[in-house]
Amino acid sequence: AGAQAVAANAVMCCVLDLEPSEVPEHIAEVAAALKTEQARADEAAEAVLMTPQVKRKGADRDGIKAGAKSHARARALFHHQAYSVQEALQMSEADVAVVVGARLNWQLHFGEAPRWAQGVKFVLVDVAPGARDASLASVVLRGDARVALGQLAQALQQAPGVDTARYRDWVARLQAKSRAAGQSVAKKIAAAPSAPLDYYGVLGVVRDMLLAQQPAPIVVSEGANTMDMSRLLLPVKEPRTRLDAGTWGTMGVGPGSAIAAAVCCPGRLVVAVEGDSAFGFSGMEVETLVRYKLPVVVIVMNNGGIYGGDRRESALARAAEAGAQGAGFGSDPIPTAFVHSRHDALMAAFGGSGRRAASLAELREQLAAAVHDALHTRQPCLLDVILDPLAGVESGNVHAFNAPKPKL
Repeated sequence: AGAQAVAANAVMCCVLDLEPSEVPEHIAEVAAALKTEQARADEAAEAVLMTPQVKRKGADRDGIKAGAKSHARARALFHHQAYSVQEALQMSEADVAVVVGARLNWQLHFGEAPRWAQGVKFVLVDVAPGARDASLASVVLRGDARVALGQLAQALQQAPGVDTARYRDWVARLQAKSRAAGQSVAKKIAAAPSAPLDYYGVLGVVRDMLLAQQPAPIVVSEGANTMDMSRLLLPVKEPRTRLDAGTWGTMGVGPGSAIAAAVCCPGRLVVAVEGDSAFGFSGMEVETLVRYKLPVVVIVMNNGGIYGGDRRESALARAAEAGAQGAGFGSDPIPTAFVHSRHDALMAAFGGSGRRAASLAELREQLAAAVHDALHTRQPCLLDVILDPLAGVESGNVHAFNAPKPKL
């Protein structure tokens, strides 16, 4: 009965790897339901499932449109800048979403409209799904993702094929959106000013460095704009090479994650891209990097504080300033601003390499030197990158969170 509820026109598959567990049941039922309704196919998927038994099987050939969320255990390859736009379109039009090892949390918009299509059916594959996610799912397959996807791919291949021509226009529209978004990002990187720096210019240089390294570096990113932009612009070439705030959306995890990555994967460069306010939560961990000579490059996006010290012109900022003036605190410094902070000096104080860049030319030079230091002399480096305080956007208005709706 549950499998009949997933009959659909369009399928999206969000993939994260899981540890081995019991073999899922009802695979044949799910496959039959998907096949019966002619699931949409996309032979040119930019994101490809990477689990061994399913690699290039089913994900982009049997009507399942693949997607991935950034996570430490992610097993999907996606380094195309246009991917997030294509994913958003899939989510808004999918009738069925096969959610493999992922959680329907803030990263997947809690499975709710309008980001997801109204009435979308979720098929959940997980060894231990959460109660809320299970309550939203039409079908729950409890078991190992690798086994479940392998069985599902096999079942899809054994059933009659889908009519891909039926959805040619839809596929073409997805591809057109993807190309347009990729071109837009490329133009923003190319047009980024040499100084003062913005996120596109800085992360474009970091992206080029990451693509040139073998094996692929492990990337850690955290912050508001910093994490959002890193997810958009920085590549993931291999499984298990991306770490960020993840489910909890918590700041301060970056340095610890970088240390763990360097210890677990000693042959790889680790690059931690940190917003300056996020770095402030646990920045003293740079001493640990130096003490154990870990090959880590920390890049601090220094825009002078939280959202540039809240120096943007807005009605909210004007009201706060008027209130401070009326209370007699108008001459106090902005509490969210970190004026003239020298994060590079912090690393140097412990014996690491501290570097600074305020232009694209300086950034390329200093980043190359930092990577050399980390890989060849085992000297961790912190690169303090001076951004335009007005670069980036505010992630959300705090007033929107005054009366949150419960998610449990």
